[in-house]
Amino acid sequence: MNASKSPLLSKTLWFNILALIVLVLDPFGFKDFVGDPHLAEYATMIVTLINLILRFVTSKPVDWGRLFPR
Repeated sequence: MNASKSPLLSKTLWFNILALIVLVLDPFGFKDFVGDPHLAEYATMIVTLINLILRFVTSKPVDWGRLFPR
């Protein structure tokens, strides 16, 4: 029995993809929004904490061979 999982089932991978999309799209929207000057620091801390939590709840390794078979 294979104890690994497809990368498409990884919560950590999907969370990081979502965080990357938000980071890339942020400069293109909400130009009139004036938020907290420390917003980037807070966002970095939140993303880091969520990654740590997801890492601790992970039970199976990701098998990249399932996504890119040879």
